[in-house]
Amino acid sequence: MDDIDVVLETTAEHLGFMVAEARAMGMDETEMLECVELVVRAVEIDRVGLRAARDVLRSLNYESSLISLLTKLARRAPPPPPPWSGRTASAERYIARRRAERAKAEAAAAAAEKAMP
Repeated sequence: MDDIDVVLETTAEHLGFMVAEARAMGMDETEMLECVELVVRAVEIDRVGLRAARDVLRSLNYESSLISLLTKLARRAPPPPPPWSGRTASAERYIARRRAERAKAEAAAAAAEKAMP
């Protein structure tokens, strides 16, 4: 086992390891859930990551209470970072395009409203 490089990469792996460690320390289910909730809120995992972790843990038959906790936390979690993260010029183009689309849709709605008798 000394040659094995154990590295936790995904959120599901980290949460699964936390649950295993909580069980090893003798925590009951309530304490384990409080510990998971505390860490998830402190780390501020986005909702997509939480939902992916929840799906993996569900497929591995973790407790339904843990799955429902992750679902609840995912609903309140922040959205994932924007796709342009770090690319300012593309972000500005994206924002400008969205504003133009929104203005066009609002103009079309206003024209349709005026056309109605």
